[in-house]
Amino acid sequence: MILHHREITYSFTLPATDRPRATYERLNRILAATLGQLGAPVTIATDGVTRTTGPCFAAPSPGELVYQGRKIAGSAQWREHGVVLQHGSILVDNDQEGVEVATLHEALGRAPTASELAEAFAEVVDTVTFELEAIVRDEAKQLCQHYSDDAWTWRRRKA
Repeated sequence: MILHHREITYSFTLPATDRPRATYERLNRILAATLGQLGAPVTIATDGVTRTTGPCFAAPSPGELVYQGRKIAGSAQWREHGVVLQHGSILVDNDQEGVEVATLHEALGRAPTASELAEAFAEVVDTVTFELEAIVRDEAKQLCQHYSDDAWTWRRRKA
C-alpha cells in the first residue's frame, strides 16, 4: 500500500524492445529532462543502494532521479507480453516522516502546477522517439488531449 500525497504520479507504457535497465534509464532521462524544462536541476544517480528495507525515498538507487544527492523520484517497472509499464512518483513536498528527501518545491522554490508539468513533459516527449509508427503516436496525442481536458476529468455520470 502506498499513500500518494503531495506527489505527482506518472506512468509510461511502451513496447518492451530494450532490456529492463536500458528502458528504466531511458525513461528516467525523459523525466530528468522534463524536470529540467521546469528549471529543476535533477540528475540521475550513478551509485547508491541496490536494496533498502526502509522507506522508498530513504536513499537513491543507481539510475534514480536525485536533486543535490537526495532522491526526488522513485519508479517501478513491470513487463509482460512484450509490454513495459513503468510508474512512479515525484515528490512535490516532503511528507516522508524521518526521511531526508528532495522535493520539487525545494528544487524550484515553488510547487509546479499540473499543467506546467504536462506542458514540459509534452515538449520533452516530442523530441524523443520510441520506434513507434506515426499513426500510434498521433493516436496517443489524441488520447492525451482527450483525457487532459477538464471537461472529461470533472464530468459527472448521469444515473
